[in-house]
Amino acid sequence: MAANKTHAELLNALRSDRHAAEVALAEHERDLCKARHADFVAAGGCDECGGRGWVVTWDTLDCLNGSYAEYGTCKKCNGEKRKGEAAHDPSYWTKYDRNRGVRYEAALPKTDAEKAKHEELTSKLSAAKAAEESLAEAMNPYAKGKKVRVYKGRKVPVGTTGTVFWVGEKVNNFGYRPTYEMRLGFKDDAGTVYWVNADNCEGVVEGF
Repeated sequence: MAANKTHAELLNALRSDRHAAEVALAEHERDLCKARHADFVAAGGCDECGGRGWVVTWDTLDCLNGSYAEYGTCKKCNGEKRKGEAAHDPSYWTKYDRNRGVRYEAALPKTDAEKAKHEELTSKLSAAKAAEESLAEAMNPYAKGKKVRVYKGRKVPVGTTGTVFWVGEKVNNFGYRPTYEMRLGFKDDAGTVYWVNADNCEGVVEGF
């Protein structure tokens, strides 16, 4: 991370890193579903019913849990039950499966290489989330004893730093209805006291 970036810019960069890690993991999981579906079909599984033996023949679609659905025997495989890899397509699970008692597999079967890749991407996402949350918490000015910096506004010079000794709300009675804004009281190293909108401040983050 560049030293000349502001804390807000650093946080945005960390959010981008987290989003990229989420996208990479989601794409990998989609690839896993495609691979397991291909394995199922290659083993002779029915791609019409996914090895279930039944299909949905009618549903009102006005009930989110699908409890009004009706089912019939799959015409493509005539409801034939297979064994082994063709017994059930593990690449998807729906509300109809839940209603019919089909077991939900929380984790798709994976090869050793796929498992290693999944663990790598999961670890990257966890690290990205932790970094973002850590910086966001450090930037949070809403705590007594927190060292803060003014980074916007007109009444207090931008760049003024100090330690928070008071956190509270101010009622604004102008307009159609009252609004509330968070306020901070902080004192700089010279003992000067400042009162400022909390939104104009950020926590001073050491090490960035």
